[in-house]
Amino acid sequence: EKLAHVRDCKRGSSGVPVKLVTNLFSLDLPPDWQLYQYHVSYVPDIESRRLRIALLYSHKALSNRAKAFDGVILFLSQKLEAKVTELSSETSRGDTVKMTITLTGELPASSPVCTQVFSIIFRKILKKLAMYQIGRNFYKPSEPVEIPQH
Repeated sequence: EKLAHVRDCKRGSSGVPVKLVTNLFSLDLPPDWQLYQYHVSYVPDIESRRLRIALLYSHKALSNRAKAFDGVILFLSQKLEAKVTELSSETSRGDTVKMTITLTGELPASSPVCTQVFSIIFRKILKKLAMYQIGRNFYKPSEPVEIPQH
């Protein structure tokens, strides 16, 4: 499926051609693939973003799913069984927190939001592979590549 927000390439009529190299790869998804967007609310309200994420990620119902979560908006690659899912967790202080996960949208693979979510998930993967971000690029210090001409 063509991404609606991407324009076709044009070729200039002047100038000098330049060879470029990039490290991208294609992501082949089934034609009917969707990303599911949820809103997560907490009772009582939790100020700490880190605690909100930890409480949600502690649930087995979400542990084996590809996900991106900023503390309020949750993206899943698989739809939850119910439109509204209620979970509860206990904080380290023993307080019970109720979480309500509500389906708010179903996004096709061609959505620009999907590209952003994939980027978030891939960043997590790169960190787990012991790669470090310098600028916009990721490097693995344990596996340097020597470039003789530099």
